[in-house]
Amino acid sequence: MNFLAHAFLSPDDPEILVGNMVTDFLRGREVVASLAPRVREGVMLHRTIDRFTDEHTITRQTIDRIKGRWGRYSPILVDIFYDHILARDWTRYSNLSLREFADNTYATLRRFKNDDVPGMEWVLRIVVEPDRLPSYATVEGIGDALHRISTRRLKRDPGLQNAVHELRDLDGEITADFHRFFPHLQLAAGRFLDKRENTWQRSCAE
Repeated sequence: MNFLAHAFLSPDDPEILVGNMVTDFLRGREVVASLAPRVREGVMLHRTIDRFTDEHTITRQTIDRIKGRWGRYSPILVDIFYDHILARDWTRYSNLSLREFADNTYATLRRFKNDDVPGMEWVLRIVVEPDRLPSYATVEGIGDALHRISTRRLKRDPGLQNAVHELRDLDGEITADFHRFFPHLQLAAGRFLDKRENTWQRSCAE
């Protein structure tokens, strides 16, 4: 999953949200170990979400739909496509508007701007400043996100922005896959958080 889903699946805990959002920009166990405990919980949540998504049968089916053309880049594309469907069909999952959710998320992240959290500078630059979250609701916004990934994060530009044609052509199938999959992911994230919260409360009581 990409930034929008990770933000949405975070609980009402600023530090866990921060950890969830900076994970992709952290390098090395020492860096993660240096984080505040609740931020580190957010990193663990992020990794749980990614692992569950990567291993799920429905996600694998979506990847197979585009793998013939996009090969090893297919999981990257599915992460972005799934964020697009979440943004486009937002009211199916949230009572807040996408605009309100994005603004609340940005406000929380900005509170940590000067806290020297590793990776936060990149989150602010890539997600907050360009107002990235609502842009996922449009195909144009997805194309822009894919262009950024293709040209700035990969060693060789594979032209991922051209994959919006697959998104248009397979919209019905990918949308159905996402709506079958996402409730499972919500339950998995909720179970992780419940388990970690119980562990956290026991450790604080000891």
